[in-house]
Amino acid sequence: MTIHEEKDNDEIYNEYIIECTNISFIRIGISLTNDSDFIESESESESDEQNTYIKSYDEVYFDYLSKLDKKIDRLFYKQEQIQEQINSLTLENKITSDNINFIEAKLSNKNILSIIKYYSSKEDLVNQLDKENKKYNNTFNVITKLHEVILEIDDEIKNTKMYKEFE
Repeated sequence: MTIHEEKDNDEIYNEYIIECTNISFIRIGISLTNDSDFIESESESESDEQNTYIKSYDEVYFDYLSKLDKKIDRLFYKQEQIQEQINSLTLENKITSDNINFIEAKLSNKNILSIIKYYSSKEDLVNQLDKENKKYNNTFNVITKLHEVILEIDDEIKNTKMYKEFE
């Protein structure tokens, strides 16, 4: 699930405005039918009023704020999940870095016994070093992208909080 799967703040706000507009039209319609010359029995009008519930503007506003709060909570949760991924990948990269340092130490050892011992496996060590370097770089790129997603989420949280403040 990416950040772009979240509902846009404008969309949440537009839903709020539409709901407020609908309430206004429903209230106007009810007031027009109550003021008209159309005569209903009292029992029918009482049962209609009991079956028709119209939210107040405050209820709609609190629903709007609740949607924004839920969105912020989901974004914080996503941020925490991504941070956990970054932490595990960073640990993985630390292990890979240690392996790289160990292999480089083997390759650069000047001890004559080590040179003879590792000479036959030097090509294998070089291949292993290349693989470890590629692994390290690929993991680093993933970590970088995840950090960029966290920054996007931060911006989205700030924008959503601004929507709450201006209303």
